[in-house]
Formats: sequence, structure tokens, C-alpha cells
Amino acid sequence: MVKIRSNEKKQKNSGFEKDESKNEKKTEKLPSEIKFDYIKSNQFRVIHVDGAHGGVSPKGLIQMAFFSERAPIPKRETYSLEQGKLGQRKKVEQRDAIVREVEVETLIDLQVAKVIVQWLGEKIKQAENLTTGVL
Repeated sequence: MVKIRSNEKKQKNSGFEKDESKNEKKTEKLPSEIKFDYIKSNQFRVIHVDGAHGGVSPKGLIQMAFFSERAPIPKRETYSLEQGKLGQRKKVEQRDAIVREVEVETLIDLQVAKVIVQWLGEKIKQAENLTTGVL
């Protein structure tokens, strides 16, 4: 939640207007709009998400880690050498489970989580409308 406060020293540049009445009370009008600039951090990247895992932290934050699923890649492969050239693969060592690669973990305040749930619900409806042809 964004709270907007006035600073009398910076009043000229704050976007607030003073309304001086006859009672000498000074009231401030809040601005009618606010702008947000989105800037990508150096760590920004797009990830594929197959699921999430998490819980509630001791401080009451919702902890959610996003993961993608994939088949395991080999840990090690052994090939034969035939006259100095790579031959047939002889042995493969790999995991015997599906890999869930954790991409990022988030800690979310309860109020922010509620806003995200509402936003996500809206996006789900939009996606469902696209797939059913309803506009």
C-alpha cells in the first residue's frame, strides 16, 4: 500500500496544492494520480513454472518457491574411444527421479498475497475466455 505524505519544505515540487481558507486552516489536496515506473533488475529473467512449494514463515510471510519439472540429465556418461575418436556410449549415470528445479523463492506479505490472488483470478478468467472464444 502506498501512503502519500506531504513535506512542507518540498511543497513546490510535491504535486500538492494548498487550499487556504478564511479560517487560516491549511488543508492539502491529494494528487489525483500517481505514476509507477517499472525497471528490470540485473537479475531479471523469464522462467517457466510448473508448480510451487512453500508455507508460512515464522514471521507470518507466505513463502513460495516456484519450480519447473524436467527429466533428469545425465550426471556422467562413459563412451568408448576407437582409434582416438568418440565411439559408442557405454554407461550413463543419472538420477532415477523427475527433477524439480527451484527457480526462485518469494516471501510475500499477507496483504500483498491477497492482492496477487485477486489479480491472478482476473488473469485466469481472461485466459479461460481466450481458450473458449468468449470476449
